[in-house]
Amino acid sequence: MTSSNGLAGHIGSLSPASEKPSVPILVVDDNASKRLALTSVLSPLGYAIVEADDGLMALRCVSAQDFAVILLDVNMPAMDGFETAALIRQRWQSEMTPIIFITAASKDEIRTDRYAEGAVDFIFTPVSPDELRAKVSVFAKLFLQASALAARASEVQATADQLRLLTDAAPIGIFQTDAENNYSYTNPCWSELTGFTTEAAIGQPWSIFLDMEQRVRLRSEYPNAGSDITEFSHRFEIRGGDAPSRIVLVTSKAIPNVDGGSAGWVGLLADVTAEAGEQAAQSDARDELAAIARLDPLTGLGNRRALQEDLDLLEARVERYGHRYCIALFDVDLFKSYNDTYGHQAGDDILRAVASELKRQARGGDALYRYGGEEFLCIFPEQSLDTGTKAVQRMRVGIEALTIPHAESPTGALTISAGLAMLDPGHTKSASDVLKEADEALYRAKQLGRNRVEQAVLQSA
Repeated sequence: MTSSNGLAGHIGSLSPASEKPSVPILVVDDNASKRLALTSVLSPLGYAIVEADDGLMALRCVSAQDFAVILLDVNMPAMDGFETAALIRQRWQSEMTPIIFITAASKDEIRTDRYAEGAVDFIFTPVSPDELRAKVSVFAKLFLQASALAARASEVQATADQLRLLTDAAPIGIFQTDAENNYSYTNPCWSELTGFTTEAAIGQPWSIFLDMEQRVRLRSEYPNAGSDITEFSHRFEIRGGDAPSRIVLVTSKAIPNVDGGSAGWVGLLADVTAEAGEQAAQSDARDELAAIARLDPLTGLGNRRALQEDLDLLEARVERYGHRYCIALFDVDLFKSYNDTYGHQAGDDILRAVASELKRQARGGDALYRYGGEEFLCIFPEQSLDTGTKAVQRMRVGIEALTIPHAESPTGALTISAGLAMLDPGHTKSASDVLKEADEALYRAKQLGRNRVEQAVLQSA
């Protein structure tokens, strides 16, 4: 194992050409302890491990020799891993060198466009020794195979063979197109992902694996494609056949020609189906949690948080579009005495029953909430006091018709009282004002004998 004190020390540690070909591995990390941990895991495999303590030293090492694989830390001072990888890729000899990023981030935090920035894989800390050895060994084996071919051919041909071998065995789709954007090369992984053999792809447009719907959508999203675009990154869905559909990420870069135009494209095609599924599942989970956070757990109606959010939205519509709405506050009559007589479990049961009946009587556009305790609230969009009163009366009668026994009630059955108020665009009051008026109307309904509906007193604008 070499130290990071100087470039001479790095290169001088490699095996002479007369000995068994070595497998050079570059480990780049500003933390000496982390480098030691990585090299300790890889040392038993017999690879020639070169260390670099920052991005600049990594560039110097790459300029001096080729590597089977580069293990590159993401978080480094001055120049992070992604910036270092971008500069490594600018050197044509290392343009296809496999780079495995090592990061403490979670899988969810890694953007798929990082593959376009040079990654062939990610290893997430804490690093699993078995995983590290397995992944490095794949590229080490490829490197040894390429070295054996290079020894039997000219330097130019050997380099070409090495690159082709690496790309053919790469665990990610690799392709190249000509100046007309027709395929001139695809590797086996590309064929596995798209379902097209290399023979079927050569000479065909790069979008051969897309259906007509996606081609039309692509043309609308990139109307000026082919003019000044030199880099491209996009997700597609590969459909068709008996195999399940795949979500793939295509990232490519134009090959400049001597005239300054494009001689074609080189690119990667990565299967991100699992990641896309995880993202969709996480999105669904977030939506579900957000919905649960707006519900009252006892009745399943909206809670105070949902009410406030909906009122804010309703007020904005009133201000912008001149809409009006009514608010009704409901209170279960003599609920405390019901609890005292029948118990709290029975009290919870009738709250659920009242909520269910109010929901059954409500129309599609009405919004119901548990306001607190035995109080409920309903918003009636676009309703006047008269039409709103009819709707509330229907709800009141529906509750009475349940005939839930209540010994303390004058009717012998459970009843509700309600107060109704309206916000008209011609008035300058707020949702809080309407709630206060509805509460005052509810208070009058209770004072006047319960089991009745009272309207708020209209005030001039």
